[in-house]
Amino acid sequence: MRTIFRYAIFFMLFVITTLVVMDVNSTSQRKTEMNDSAEISMRNVLKANNINKMYPMTASDMETELIRNIAQNMNTDSGMDIGILEINTKGLMDITLTSEFTHLNGQADKRTMRKTMLVETYEK
Repeated sequence: MRTIFRYAIFFMLFVITTLVVMDVNSTSQRKTEMNDSAEISMRNVLKANNINKMYPMTASDMETELIRNIAQNMNTDSGMDIGILEINTKGLMDITLTSEFTHLNGQADKRTMRKTMLVETYEK
């Protein structure tokens, strides 16, 4: 009987440890996905406007492209708020991303990230 009780406690500790590790991994994965998505999206918009000069863009066009790129690069079930602090057709982009999600225990959480990117012009 004592052995059954001991293994039941070990099993419960194993389950709790597994859930904690999964929750920490989920939070880390959301943070990494937010960072990567913002960086790739901003780089693509600035590259299209300033380096490749695919077509003339206004600041409004750049905002639209940025939001579209972020939506394409995100693979999450959480709510996402995109705050555009500064967009300039000369090569400046400053944004904030806020992700709202729920942990495995049902507790709501929010992660906010700010990213700034600029393109320097150079002549060959």
